[in-house]
Amino acid sequence: MQVNPDLYALGLLLEVMFCIPLFLIASLLLMTFTDFISHRLGTLLRYLAFPGVVLHEICHDLLCRITGIPILEHRIFIGNRNGVAGGVVVEASKIHTFTTSVLIGFAPLIILALALYLLIAFWVIIPMHEILKYYFAFCFFIGLAPSKADIKLVTSVAKERPNQTILELGLLSIPLFTALTYLFLRTLWALPFSIWLFSGAVLAGALLALLFWQVFKPHRNS
Repeated sequence: MQVNPDLYALGLLLEVMFCIPLFLIASLLLMTFTDFISHRLGTLLRYLAFPGVVLHEICHDLLCRITGIPILEHRIFIGNRNGVAGGVVVEASKIHTFTTSVLIGFAPLIILALALYLLIAFWVIIPMHEILKYYFAFCFFIGLAPSKADIKLVTSVAKERPNQTILELGLLSIPLFTALTYLFLRTLWALPFSIWLFSGAVLAGALLALLFWQVFKPHRNS
């Protein structure tokens, strides 16, 4: 049976989009539930997921380096009231766009959720002992949730530059809208002229981007 590549791409895209918030909600619920039952149990899980805490901070560090935001300090705490915690202190005054704040603040969520998704997707063929696979999945699962400081970083930039934030959200939605429009049309009607349909979707996306720019053009002081 021949697989429609567009249908497969659409299913994969929707699956990844669904898995990231699902992993986040499940991770937050697990830690909240364990802390509610027993603070010691929640602390024990954080100790067991120590590699996940380290990976969480590495993700912040990686996106800081990619976006060019200076890192002031790295912190890993062991033995505090939450068991294990960490932090990457960045020079927040250098973050001038909402997109940059999202990439840095939610880097662990994006990267570790994708890592967890790939681990599950290729579980059978990964040459690793089953126990290690489960342990890495557990570490990814615990480490992907953003901390209060991560959320504060993103929301603070959004509050400081509301108009610019609206504009960036609109522009960021254009590629996703274009891809989904193309894949839906290509799949539902099985149109043979994929390249022309894709070009039309890109043109529509560009026009929408121009519209967002004109309507939500940020003020200099926003």
